[in-house]
Amino acid sequence: RYSVRWIYSISMLFFLVGSAVCGAAPNSHSLIIGRALAGVGCSGLLVAAFLVPILVAPAKRPIILGLLSGSRGLATTFGPLIGGVLTEKVSWRWNFYINLPIGAVIQIAFFLLVHPPKRDHEAFTSWTEFLRTLDLFGLVALLPSIVCLLLALQWGGLKYAWQDARIIVLLVLAGILAIAFISVEIWQGPKAMLPSRVFTQRTVSAASFFGFCTVSAIFVLTYYLPMYLPFPSPFSHPPQPTDLKSWFQGVKSATPIQSGIWTLPWVITSTIVSLAGGILMSKVGHPDLFMGIATIFGAIGSGLFTTFTVDTSTGKWIGYQIIFAVSSSLCSVTPLMVAQQALPLKDIPIGSGLVMFSQTVGAYVSIRLYHYSEVETN
Repeated sequence: RYSVRWIYSISMLFFLVGSAVCGAAPNSHSLIIGRALAGVGCSGLLVAAFLVPILVAPAKRPIILGLLSGSRGLATTFGPLIGGVLTEKVSWRWNFYINLPIGAVIQIAFFLLVHPPKRDHEAFTSWTEFLRTLDLFGLVALLPSIVCLLLALQWGGLKYAWQDARIIVLLVLAGILAIAFISVEIWQGPKAMLPSRVFTQRTVSAASFFGFCTVSAIFVLTYYLPMYLPFPSPFSHPPQPTDLKSWFQGVKSATPIQSGIWTLPWVITSTIVSLAGGILMSKVGHPDLFMGIATIFGAIGSGLFTTFTVDTSTGKWIGYQIIFAVSSSLCSVTPLMVAQQALPLKDIPIGSGLVMFSQTVGAYVSIRLYHYSEVETN
């Protein structure tokens, strides 16, 4: 409904302001506010970036999506390394400050070089029309539903027992509000934020469910392999001993920098497979075939990760990362390709947003449930 250039630019503004607030945060409350602002911007940047492929011919979209996914792989490669160096050698605040000059350069380049063709009905008419397109009725149902779900997962089994009335009420409210959101979207028809013609499309629904499940598995391993959980707040008391340690930093006693280096097999493989997969999909023309390949590699890689012990050899943990990386790289982009192929041009942004939303929710749900299972185990 609105220009990709302006959506990207506004999202970049939110991201940079949020990063600046986080870097200068004097306390945890300020850090949370900054993270919220940066999160709004980051979500807009991600969706807008993955809409760029619709500007090219359908046959070339897998290649562009592969390039985007590969660039994310490169960022994932160097991000932990740079973050570890900044945290150890300078200050954790520079993990946020570094976004400012990089983001400014990217924004200038994007605004000068990217000129997408204007689509039908793509124009800002009035603030009244803008508020109408936001689908406030749908937002009123969706946002509280997500908040209730996140609070239940955050507190369940940790602060309160799962059978506690608070957790039960939160889960029930999350379900009722989700049903209310779907009902509102059906009632509003074409004016809805998520029109029923999109989420009732079988291919789009299947791609969203696939993204939810696969990203759930990916993020558990991505989060726990290199990182230390829970990550101590810089404003809290000195870090307390914890049983919830990642394999590299907790079992192998790696520093943040070493941990970043030891995950290079995963991210380098992801980058290569993303690029190669995009080219192959443009030739073969069946991204659903690659979804099947991805699930096979994912199942094998996940199973191999469960064999980790203190004495696991270097060759094994490198090889296991490579196997799972084939799955993680393909699973990240193939649902988007499938959804974009199944939808007309005007619905591609909405369908892509639905797939990414499912992936994001799946990532958080899986991490919280795995966190709870680790607490119960220990």
